[in-house]
Amino acid sequence: MSITRLAIDFYVTSSLSSNELEAAAQLGVRSIVNNEPDQEAESESLRRGADALGLSYHSVPSHKNADEQTQISSFIDVMEHCEKPVLAFCRSVSNGISLWVMSETRHK
Repeated sequence: MSITRLAIDFYVTSSLSSNELEAAAQLGVRSIVNNEPDQEAESESLRRGADALGLSYHSVPSHKNADEQTQISSFIDVMEHCEKPVLAFCRSVSNGISLWVMSETRHK
């Protein structure tokens, strides 16, 4: 698993398996944000694994054809209420990076 740190409390990775959750927890991650489109991720398995490690798990699916403002608002809501640091994941990494950048820009 390759993790990129974008901020003191925000990381992204391209994929995440149940087995990799423990490595994320050892890095100090407290919350997982799934940015995969609904059908792409093993959400329930990951949710159970995160729960077992005491991590919070959130799903903010990012779809090309979805309303961008709605996705950003959902992401901001999660980021404002979840425990930090956060690890966001999606297959291409770009969804997590884009949502984070747009949410940071909106807050400025």
